[in-house]
Amino acid sequence: MTSKRENEALKAYFNILEKRGATADDIRRREPIFSKLISYLEGKPCDGSTYREAVEELLTHIKHEEWPYCLSVVREYFHFWMNDIKAIVKLEFKSDLNFKAINGEDIQDNLNTIWNQIDSEKFTMVEMWPIKSYIHALKSEGGEKTLIETRVKLVKLLLINMRKLADQNSQNYRYSVDASLPLFKSKETRSLFLEVVREFYYFWIGDPNAASFIQIENMPLAI
Repeated sequence: MTSKRENEALKAYFNILEKRGATADDIRRREPIFSKLISYLEGKPCDGSTYREAVEELLTHIKHEEWPYCLSVVREYFHFWMNDIKAIVKLEFKSDLNFKAINGEDIQDNLNTIWNQIDSEKFTMVEMWPIKSYIHALKSEGGEKTLIETRVKLVKLLLINMRKLADQNSQNYRYSVDASLPLFKSKETRSLFLEVVREFYYFWIGDPNAASFIQIENMPLAI
């Protein structure tokens, strides 16, 4: 790792992890991830698009079951790489920094199997409320039937995974997204899933302006 900017950001990130109680093993587990990631970032523009491309490249060299853990730590590091002081302070002092990070689990389920079972799954009123709001907004934006059906099934898949977590909060929403990504083998379907869950998040938290985050132009209709 030879990039001064990337390594200074990594040093600052590790320093905060240690202050928060991270062990030497916590740090060592992260080092191989950043060794690869930094090689994809060196000499590139410091912006979100560059970072997303580097992370996508990184995932192609990591086992699927390690994706949730990997995505958790690179999301933390992003604020340091961008030198976003406000975000770093928030992470450090508002307990949003998850130095333990989530452990990846083997993905035993096949996406096709899960996909075919979603329609028969029962959802609670609490789960259905944001789904119905999301459907209404998609229809208002002129979304076609196939597009809406696909997006709704994607958010239902996410909500099913969230049932495994005790607390239904924003941090666990992100963790559930990370844990779901290994199901999608192609970059295109991962991109669609991420687009959908970013949109749906605002409905899930009850944001009155949630509909303004919908972007259905030029997106795939189906998996």
